[in-house]
Amino acid sequence: MHSLLPTLSLFTLFSSAHASYVQFKDCSVPSSSAYSYDPNSLDVYLDEHSNGTTTLSLEITGDYPTLASCHRSLLDNASVELSLEALGGTTRYNGEIQNATCRTREFKQINMVFYMQYLEVLFRINDPKPLAAYEFEINIDAPDHFSVACLNGFLTPDIGYTVQEISFWIPTLTFILVVLTAVGKEWYNLVHPLREDDESGQERSISRSHLTRIADCLAYIQFIFFSSALSLRQPGFLQPVVSSTSWSTLMTRRGIVWRHSLYYGIRDGIHEINGTFGGTSGLEHMTQVMGAPVTQETWTNIATLAVVILALLYAVIQAGLHLRWTRDWFQQSGRWMIDRSSKSHKATIWVALRVYLSYLLLPLTAWTTYQLDSVSARPVYYTILVILVVALLIIGCWWGMLRSPQDMGYLLLDNLHKQTPEEPSRTQDYYSYVTFILLFARGVIIGGLQRFGTVQLFSLMACEVIQLGFLAWAGATSELLSKPVLIAGARLSALLLCLGMIPDLWTHIAASALGYVLLAFHALFLVGMFLVPSAYESTRLGITCYTEWQTPQQPARGSSLERPQVYGLPLWIMTEAAVYQAQQTPPQTPPTDLPAAQNPYHPNFSGHTSALPGLKDLSQASLNLTHHGPSAVHHGLHRVISNFRHLTPHAHRQFTKTLPRGIPLGRV
Repeated sequence: MHSLLPTLSLFTLFSSAHASYVQFKDCSVPSSSAYSYDPNSLDVYLDEHSNGTTTLSLEITGDYPTLASCHRSLLDNASVELSLEALGGTTRYNGEIQNATCRTREFKQINMVFYMQYLEVLFRINDPKPLAAYEFEINIDAPDHFSVACLNGFLTPDIGYTVQEISFWIPTLTFILVVLTAVGKEWYNLVHPLREDDESGQERSISRSHLTRIADCLAYIQFIFFSSALSLRQPGFLQPVVSSTSWSTLMTRRGIVWRHSLYYGIRDGIHEINGTFGGTSGLEHMTQVMGAPVTQETWTNIATLAVVILALLYAVIQAGLHLRWTRDWFQQSGRWMIDRSSKSHKATIWVALRVYLSYLLLPLTAWTTYQLDSVSARPVYYTILVILVVALLIIGCWWGMLRSPQDMGYLLLDNLHKQTPEEPSRTQDYYSYVTFILLFARGVIIGGLQRFGTVQLFSLMACEVIQLGFLAWAGATSELLSKPVLIAGARLSALLLCLGMIPDLWTHIAASALGYVLLAFHALFLVGMFLVPSAYESTRLGITCYTEWQTPQQPARGSSLERPQVYGLPLWIMTEAAVYQAQQTPPQTPPTDLPAAQNPYHPNFSGHTSALPGLKDLSQASLNLTHHGPSAVHHGLHRVISNFRHLTPHAHRQFTKTLPRGIPLGRV
């Protein structure tokens, strides 16, 4: 590859306004020709005409020591051959020289004069196939039939609007459907609380697979993007296709702070890559393919968006705790959502941080550590800020793990083992530790090892092997086709396919074939692992809700009158809990300001006992439910529940153990 400084300088000074810059290697061999030509810049313009023909225009610039030497080597009668190698084979074309001109360019600001020959060549080529990527070779033979120049490089035609839309909407709609399905499932669980199983006497467990599917889907979309942004030699079409998933990593073409970019992305019919400019062939090339701002400005946009998302999370959770139609769900979510021993604002910050790190730890770590790649070229304040962000991410994870590893991994991990408050599973804690450590490690590998592509690839493969090894050690599943194993196995398989893109093993044909396989693999996995299950679950949920709406629910056999339930609470459980409360509560001074009929401590009290505060309300609630229906029981039941606030901690724990899982107890 030509040295960066002269190539960059000439590109900046002389790049054509009608063609895109393309990198190339000099593949010329010593020649006996009387002509000379030393190419230093190549611009390309690909135009697909409406009549079905495609033209490829080349503008090649060559240096000369003097203007006279340029005229002696004028190549107006030269022959130019172009070969385009793609997966389907190699095609050769002969070009037509449109113009060959010697020019002098003088720049007084830098006190330099350049003598150059501009050679413009036109080729009529076959229409590029969808997702085409070419390795080209240009051979220039002088009028004396000796070779004077050879250029070799890569050319990626515009993948087209249709492919861009497909590559954007398949992952996006899949993720949206996964989120909507999870929201619908949570709503259904809220309005259909789990009850005691009368036949088995055991509680049904609450699955949160619909919640963990959100994190799994988002993490896999992030993996699609970052695995194609490794410092390997990917085929030219791969990064343009997967760049549509950049939203999952908080990267956008136009950010909140910086909206202007020096890169075009797509220009003159091709995907323009202007070199690394001190960056790397992974994330830097991805930035150029997208047409996003330069690295430092891109990270500023990402960091700003991350802060906005964290603030929105806090606002949404805080509002959800106070809005009537969402408060029950937050209360039902139990200790994962709100630590009742904490102040409201502190608890909300804690919950927002857990959600934030669960979904965005990997991309934030990757983009932030990438800023340390060229630390010597960054301002000191910028480097300090980057280090501070990395430290905050580490502290946030460490603090969360200290408080509760299981709560920290609530949105990421299904339960490895069935566990109870009396017998918590330490394996679940280890699972959370390993998951967050590997998330952070993957981010550091992706961002911090951009200059070491092979090491980067093998390190990511090691992370997946560790994940699979831990799952095997923990005995998380009884079968190999479990969701955690499948997802880790899919990532490992995709990384194995990337072995063919290691520079030392690379060939253009092999890399192109592997690129097509990778895209097909990602699409099938997204559809099969996330889209189809979510569509099936949402359809089943919709049918269930429609059936319940069409058919009024009948009381369960033997439970309509004998064992009525209110809000999912069997009254016999409420009664036993009230009795237990009375046994644990010390005697109270009988009130004297109540009428005898309303005073449970007065001998003339008409209730069932004079020692159980709230039990009369409970009895009346039962009678109301039996004779007047559920609507009449509302007021009395709330009076019963209000009494449970005065339970001692031990009595409260004993009471809550007797209740079915899924009952909202936020006010108890």
